[in-house]
Amino acid sequence: MQGLQQSYSQYFNKRHGKSGHVFEGRYKAIICQKDPYLLELIRYIHLNPVRAGIVKSPERYRYSGDYGYLQGRASEIIDPAKVLSMLGGTQAYRRFVREGLPDGHKEEYYAVEDQRFLGAEGFGEKMLKKEPDRPGKMLKRRSIETAARELAKLVEVGVSLLRTPDRSWAISKASTTAAYVLVRRLGYRLSDVAAYLGRDVASVATLLARLSERMQADDKTSGEIERLAKIVKL
Repeated sequence: MQGLQQSYSQYFNKRHGKSGHVFEGRYKAIICQKDPYLLELIRYIHLNPVRAGIVKSPERYRYSGDYGYLQGRASEIIDPAKVLSMLGGTQAYRRFVREGLPDGHKEEYYAVEDQRFLGAEGFGEKMLKKEPDRPGKMLKRRSIETAARELAKLVEVGVSLLRTPDRSWAISKASTTAAYVLVRRLGYRLSDVAAYLGRDVASVATLLARLSERMQADDKTSGEIERLAKIVKL
């Protein structure tokens, strides 16, 4: 998948005379806790083209696996048997996916633990305990306070200003940038970051979504985010 993403990015940039990232971040495979996260995640992904206004129903999006699940047949790309057995067949799958149409953007699907695990709190640690010799074993994470202080220095504001009620453009930009790196790049939970910054979860989720859209259209902004993330990860 990573190779495919890189090849497509090169093709896209060459064809359209662009440079830089086509996708927001590099491809990452994650371990997903089956119940309830796997089914919810599949539904969320298959409904993305509908939420984006590209199609009116998920099966009409040619690049989605939704049609394959509705047919119930394995292909070179997907094998829907396991998911269909969990739900009770193709018709049950159809109902399950369509029931999610009223749902909007779900920020929690981006807040994976250690950037490798999606599940209930502590799921990643349990998985690593089962495989103590797993390469890249998760290290004890720094506190949000420590990471935020480092980010504050990098964006040249006092850490106290990241948590202030001040909503001026400069402070809001710095706060949103720090939140984005903490949640989307370092894997801290959205709810924890929002609490640290003194904001409600919905407001922070909205700010992150807007920044994500801006990054897709602005290579400079995207590059700055990646630069900050790499420094703080060290």
